[in-house]
Amino acid sequence: ELDPGIRQIDAVEKLAAGTADYLDQLTLQVADGQVTLHAEGPGGGDTRPHRLDVGVYDDAGGDTLVRRALLPVEVEDATTVLPALDPAPHLLLVNDEDLTFAGVQPDDASLEQLLSSAGRLPHAVSRAVALQTAWDMLATNRIGGGDFVRAAVGVLARETADAVVEQFLSLAVQAAQLWS
Repeated sequence: ELDPGIRQIDAVEKLAAGTADYLDQLTLQVADGQVTLHAEGPGGGDTRPHRLDVGVYDDAGGDTLVRRALLPVEVEDATTVLPALDPAPHLLLVNDEDLTFAGVQPDDASLEQLLSSAGRLPHAVSRAVALQTAWDMLATNRIGGGDFVRAAVGVLARETADAVVEQFLSLAVQAAQLWS
């Protein structure tokens, strides 16, 4: 018989694999100042239309990141080009304001900033979107447990609503137990 921890990991892996079966995947790419959002439907098929926002955040050196802009985006095709951003932002948060239901893969620079700065985002919804993005990436083996816990600890240090803290703390404990 399998150890209970192994059964939990197996169940989480099956859940994560099943998630990819019905979610569109939105991948952010930044190259030479050009920001592009690539969309892929379930199983590599056509994407569904999405209306979402991309938060553009700068680091002004304080405890909180500053949202420079909130870019409204209509995703109707496999590739959506966003306006050029100059200077380069500290963080691009795809699905800021939580308007659509899709898996999100940030660009490499935004991923690192999301993991290290999620707790510095100014709005609770933005912090929740950042942590959900990190959780999805953990469940699909794109980041490690330690990375998720680092992001969660940053968010937990800032949150005040008990219901939110309880859920985020539960995710942090699961990540530490199952993936660290």
